[in-house]
Amino acid sequence: MTPPAIEARDLGKVFPGNVLAVNGFDLAVPRGAVYGLIGRNGAGKTTAIRLMMGLLRPNRGETALLGENMIAAPAQHRARITFVPQSPRLPQGLTLSEYADEISAYYPRWDADGLRNLLRRFEVQPQKRFFHMSGGEQRKAAVALALAPRPEVILLDEPAAGLDPIARRELLSVLVEALGESEGLTVLLSTHIIGDLERVADHIGVMDRGRITLSAPLDDLREKYCRVQLVFDETDVPAELKIPGVLREQRSGPVLEAVVRLEHPDQLNSVRNLPRTRFREFPLGLEDLFLELQKERQV
Repeated sequence: MTPPAIEARDLGKVFPGNVLAVNGFDLAVPRGAVYGLIGRNGAGKTTAIRLMMGLLRPNRGETALLGENMIAAPAQHRARITFVPQSPRLPQGLTLSEYADEISAYYPRWDADGLRNLLRRFEVQPQKRFFHMSGGEQRKAAVALALAPRPEVILLDEPAAGLDPIARRELLSVLVEALGESEGLTVLLSTHIIGDLERVADHIGVMDRGRITLSAPLDDLREKYCRVQLVFDETDVPAELKIPGVLREQRSGPVLEAVVRLEHPDQLNSVRNLPRTRFREFPLGLEDLFLELQKERQV
C-alpha cells in the first residue's frame, strides 16, 4: 500500500500563555489528491500547515511529507515540496527574475519556461522589484514561484486571500492546469473561501478547535447531504409530518424546506411519494454543506 503523501498523527501545539492551537490533529492525504482544508478563523489551519512543513516544532505527535519529517529532511527531499504561506515573505529589494535565478539552483526540476508563462498569465512583470508590487501581485508571484520547481507536493495556505474574483478564478485555473500536467502532484489547499474549493478539491477536511472533525472525498459528502422542498397543493404542511434524517427545517404555509443527512438511498421514499404534494431534491453546495456541518456540531 502506497503511504500518504501528507501525513500527521496526533499533532499538538501549545503556544506561550497556554494557547492551544492544534490538539490531536490527524491527517492522511493520498498521493495525487487535492485536499481542501476548511475551517473557521482560529481553527488551527495555519499552525497545522506550518507544523507539517517543519517551520514549527510540535509539542507532541509527528508529521511526514513524502515519508520524511521536514525538520530533519535533506535538501534533495525538500526540493520535492513547495509551500505558499498565508503572508508570503519575498525579498523586497530583488526583482522576481533575480529571486528566481537565486532559488532555481536548489530545485533540480525547475521549469523556467513554465514560470515565464505563469507570470504572463498572472500579468506579473518579472523585472519588477517586489516592493513595487501590490499585495495581490506578490501573492500571485509566490504561487508561480511555488509551481516552477514542478513539486510533487505543494501546500497552499489561503493562496487567494486579497485577490479580486477575476484573479482568484485565474489562480484556480492555473492550479487545475498544473494538476493536469503534473502526474501525481498532491495539493493541500487551506482556505476560508469555500466556494473556490469546489473547482479543484476532491477531498475535504473540516478543522475545528485544532483537529480534523470530518475528512472524506467531496463526492461522498455530497451524496450524504441534500436539501429538499415539499409543497402541499391544498393545505398547510401537516404538523405531524417528519422528514427522515432532517437536520434543519423551515415551514411556511404549504411549503416545507429541509436539510437532510442521508443514510441510505430509499430514506426519503416516505415523503417523496406523498399524494397532492410536489417534492424536489437539491444538492448542497460546499459552502452550504460546511455551514450545515458546523451547525450539526453545535447541536
